[in-house]
Parts: sequence; C-alpha cells; structure tokens
Amino acid sequence: MYLAIWLSAALTGVLALWAAYFAIVDRAVIFKQLIFAAVIEAVVVVTAIIAGIHQARGYVVSDAITLWGYLLTCLILLPIAGAWAFVDRTRTSSIAMVIVSLSQVVCLWRVWQIWVA
Repeated sequence: MYLAIWLSAALTGVLALWAAYFAIVDRAVIFKQLIFAAVIEAVVVVTAIIAGIHQARGYVVSDAITLWGYLLTCLILLPIAGAWAFVDRTRTSSIAMVIVSLSQVVCLWRVWQIWVA
C-alpha cells in the first residue's frame, strides 16, 4: 500500500512539473500528458483496490470514510483535468492540470497519513 501511494504521488508530482513547464512556455496540455495522467489514474485504482482488500481482511484505519473520500477524490480529479484539456486548447488547460495535480498530491498525502495513523 505504501509503495502504491508514494508511486502515484511521485508520478503526479512529475505531471505537475511537466504541466507547469507547459504553462510557463504558453502551451496547452498535449496527448502524452493525458496518457501519463491515465497511467497515474491506473496506479490510484490499484491503490484503492489494495486498500479495499486490506480493509476486507481486517486492517483497521483511523477514519475509513475520510480515507475513501480522499481516494474517490483522487479518482475524479485527473479525469476532470483531462476533460478540461480536451475542451480548452490554451495555456489555461496546463494551469488547470498543475492545480489538479498538486491537489491530487495533497489528497494522496492525506491518504498516506490516514493509512499509517
């Protein structure tokens, strides 16, 4: 579980830096970034599956509702940014991707904090 959380947070941080570079040079999100976001989304899905399996086997977290709220938020954020990137082909899509990526890193940090508490 720890590896999945840290891997998804690290990949999301890389996406945030990549999107920030594109925002600085006044470019829109490109398809490669959306594919990278889909890979991150797959890692978050694996993280959620691992969390579900652990909880089904009796692992007790300090606040399960908050944990699942953060995980579901992580599953929703990047698709919203991807949809925005398809609709808006300007620098704003890169800025939105940066904001969403940083928000997702914070959500994943909270998932880790709840998991280890």
